[in-house]
Amino acid sequence: MKRFNYLRSRTERALGIALPSISDGETRRGFWWYAAAIAIVCVVLMVEETRYRRLAHDGASLATRLALTRVAAERVRETERDTVRMRRIATSIARVRASGRLLANELATIGNTLPDDAWLTSVRIAPGAISLEGRSRHVPGVAASLAGLTRLADVGPVRLLAMRLDAARSEMTYSIALGRHR
Repeated sequence: MKRFNYLRSRTERALGIALPSISDGETRRGFWWYAAAIAIVCVVLMVEETRYRRLAHDGASLATRLALTRVAAERVRETERDTVRMRRIATSIARVRASGRLLANELATIGNTLPDDAWLTSVRIAPGAISLEGRSRHVPGVAASLAGLTRLADVGPVRLLAMRLDAARSEMTYSIALGRHR
């Protein structure tokens, strides 16, 4: 004979539904399978969450390193630009120094070619020409100056621009233009 139980169970009173009893073997076996499946899913989720956190941390540290690398690379580029600029400046300084020596040598050569009775009062230098002004005691001194300047190798055409007699000093004032080959 089958017996009916009309009393409500604890789960029915607490949850409002009647749960099957865990005491029979098949229900207990199904329960353990569900519990095992939930445990496996939880373990997999924990492993994946740990991996995700590690990857997020690694990504943040790589982003920081990349930002620091960009700053260092910009500093290197600035240093390279400064180095190129400094080399250009050093080249310009060396060229100016060399041109000063060359110009000084050129002016010394011009001065050495003048005869003893002729001297310079003014020298003007342009990129393609040199303008000389000077005095001489007499006309043959100016002629000797022109002849000596014409023989110079570094000087182009020599032109006498003006020559006049300064009566107050009894001297000749002259102006000569020289072409430059450099």
